[in-house]
Amino acid sequence: MYRLTAAALLSLVIASQASPIVLAQAPTPQPPAAPAPSIATDYRVLEMLVKNAVAAVNHANITGNYTVVRDLGTEAFRKKNSAAELAKIFAVYRDNHFDLSPILTSQPQFTQPPGERQPGRLQLVGYFPTQPQAVQFAITYGRTSTGWGIEELSLGIAPLAAVLAPPLQAAAPQQGLLR
Repeated sequence: MYRLTAAALLSLVIASQASPIVLAQAPTPQPPAAPAPSIATDYRVLEMLVKNAVAAVNHANITGNYTVVRDLGTEAFRKKNSAAELAKIFAVYRDNHFDLSPILTSQPQFTQPPGERQPGRLQLVGYFPTQPQAVQFAITYGRTSTGWGIEELSLGIAPLAAVLAPPLQAAAPQQGLLR
């Protein structure tokens, strides 16, 4: 018979409570990973990009500080547009106290299929069906080291009925065009 001392017995009990020892086993087969959704097909990402840009303009209109809008842009966008220039471009919304925040609870409607028009350039065109005025957008993003930065930003305000007209009759956003 084997005699176990209290210390040896305690060591065995403690060892049995530790993670089990696994001897060589065949790896459990894993299902193939689904491919990562493309930026052009992941609606949630596209929605976040558009809402972030429009919300940034809205916040800038409220505070009078357009540096965040500028800083969300690519290097080329920042070189072309100072905070003072952005304030001039979006003055029509600020001066008329137009609140863009209803877009936060609305789903963007894309009037052109979202996608990369050129490598590294993502274009999103559409509107938010907010009432009484729809918020139209045409935004081009460029690849940056941290994701997508604004390259071009155009916002327009129009009666929702006009936006819902057939595409050939719908007016393109005219106000607040940045390049």
